Parts: sequence; structure tokens; C-alpha cells
Amino acid sequence: MPDTVVQEYIDTPSARAELASYLGRGAGAGLDDAGWLRRFSHWWDANPRAGMHSHRGYVVRQEGQIVGYAGAIPSSYMLNGREVPALLATTLRVDPGHAKAGLHILLKMRRMGRQVLIVHTTPVPRLQQVLQDMGAHAETRMSRRVLPLGRLAGLVPGRFRWPGLDASVQTVAGLGGVNGLAVPCMKRDVLEKTVSLELLRWQMETPMQRLRFLGAVDSRGCLHSFVLLRESRTLRVLRSWEIVQSWTARETVEELWALVGVLIREPGILGRCLNWLAAPAFAADFHWHGLPCLFEHPEKVCHYFLVPREFGHVAKHSMLAEGDLML
Repeated sequence: MPDTVVQEYIDTPSARAELASYLGRGAGAGLDDAGWLRRFSHWWDANPRAGMHSHRGYVVRQEGQIVGYAGAIPSSYMLNGREVPALLATTLRVDPGHAKAGLHILLKMRRMGRQVLIVHTTPVPRLQQVLQDMGAHAETRMSRRVLPLGRLAGLVPGRFRWPGLDASVQTVAGLGGVNGLAVPCMKRDVLEKTVSLELLRWQMETPMQRLRFLGAVDSRGCLHSFVLLRESRTLRVLRSWEIVQSWTARETVEELWALVGVLIREPGILGRCLNWLAAPAFAADFHWHGLPCLFEHPEKVCHYFLVPREFGHVAKHSMLAEGDLML
């Protein structure tokens, strides 16, 4: 068999067309060539953090033809008010017979991960094992709290009274009236996903998901807290709103819980009336600790982080909407 060559992917219009044709021929994400081109444009053209890193992935070639690809989406994280470059690994695909090339790509990623944070969200067990063997920080367990909405809300035991929003803010179900973000009350000495208005708008425009937004803004249009949600199925049966990301500039989580209370009282506020809300959270995600719910259950997820040594001692605040899962 002729030798394969692993090359850095150099993004040009012709290279994109070739890559889209290759990915469109496989199972991929169920996309045709045009769908992949839309996805590339979202990752690399519309992305407000596209300039944070030049890497766009690797291609594997045999006799000039693409037989494998591993993508990268520029991103960033925050630590004590400082923005840190990151890469979101995506779309690792290698044709049968070229497994060694796939391993070569992963070794290249491990070396790169010594200089820049790399986030993997892969459902492939074999790849998960390789990432663990490479020393990746694994976040694989969440607790999913499930709450009934609307008329079913009384099913939750304890007659919990949800906090109300402060008089200085009001609820918005979209970004149209948001002009900026409030400055967080405290600098956080944890590594966490960057939040900005331009990044929120970019996330909401993803071609792969239909995300919904619920936030608390003041009279100047300044955003103080929000949740991002998507429609999902809890226990494969219950059609639910699922919180995939949450953020607050406040010192406590009370305003986030107040937004949950708004959704409980007004289940149609997001434009579609569902009867259930799921709030999945990693063990270190303090936003939803103690949230009253009808029931909760553990859930396995697939978040892996190649963390440079300079951040090895830093705690990580993880949430569902990381990596390429929503992109």
C-alpha cells in the first residue's frame, strides 16, 4: 500500500471544496458538501476567535487524495480575567486501513496540547481511551436534574418558592435587546469558557443546533445572567429544554435560579411549550448544586481536555456546551 502523509490543513477556497467533498461522501454528520461548507464558514469565517490560533487541523493523503481529516476550531478560555487561546478538536475521520495515520494525528495533537488547551468531545470509546492514555483531563460524569414546567411544577416535593428577578432587571428571550455584558463581581481563579456578546451571537447562529436564550438585562441592555438551552429528550422519552450553558456576573446563583423560575411559570417563553427542564451539571459546576427537582440521574458524557503544564494546577469549570458539541 502506498505511504500516507499527514499534513497540516491549509485553508483555501479550493482546499475547503476538496475537504467538503471528502467529508460529504462519508457518514460524517449527515451533511452534503454544501452543509460542510456552511459548517467550515461558521468555524473559521464567522468565528470571533478565529484569530486566536492559526491551526485548522490535519489532512491525511495517499497518492494526493484525502483519506483522513482531523479539524480544529479556534476558541478561548478565561483565567483570572485573562483570555487564553484554545482549540476545539472536531471531525476526526480516517478511512479504513489508515489507523496508523489517525494515531499520528493524535500524537501531533498531544505535542500541540503542551502549548495550547485542546478540547475533545468524542463519543468514540477507542479514541476516549487513547486520550486518557495521553494524559487528558477527563470530565465524563454529569448529574442531570429534571424539573417539570408549567402546570406540572407542583409535582416537585417541598413547595420550593423560586426566587424572583431583582427589580433592576427584566427577562429577555433573545439577544436583540442585549448591548453588552456586566462585569463579573469576582475574578475567578478557574479555567472556564470565554463569554462575550459576540461569542454568544456566534453560538446562536450555529448551523448544527437550534439554541434558545433566556437572560436577565438591565435598562441599559446590560446582561447580568443567562442560560442557553436546546431541545432534547430526557431518559429518551421526555421532550425537555436542556440547559447547555449558564453564566452570571452576580456573586450568587440566585439570578440563574430566578431564570429557571421564569421558565417554570412561563413554559412557552422560548417560543415552544415543553413540559420538562433538564439541568445537567458536572460535579464542580456550582450553578445547579441543590437545585430542587423531581428527580436526578447520572449521565455519561465525553469531555476531554489536553491542558498545558502552566494550567495543570488550575481548577476547571466545565459545562455541556464545550468543544464542538454545539458547533
